[in-house]
Amino acid sequence: MLTARLAGLRARAHARSYSTRNPDDFRPPWVYTASHLLTYTLIPSAILYCVFLADWGDRDHVFLHVRRWAAHQSSRFFSIDRDEAALASNTQSPPVQQEKK
Repeated sequence: MLTARLAGLRARAHARSYSTRNPDDFRPPWVYTASHLLTYTLIPSAILYCVFLADWGDRDHVFLHVRRWAAHQSSRFFSIDRDEAALASNTQSPPVQQEKK
């Protein structure tokens, strides 16, 4: 009960803070929240795109070392070592022992 009243008071104070800041502002408070969320998601997404996916040409560029490091890490993650390759190439399965009653 008390938390619901506090949440309601907080929401009204939040709405009032926007209306007292600029009385001619017609935008609802959710617009500001959406703007902040988009800012915090779109900017890092654009940076990651520019570093790892954008085509900067054939010449050396500042992101080349980061891309090489990421390619090395992904090739290490998706490859198997000699022991795993030997295990995978072994096509014979061990005999299954049945329990004796």
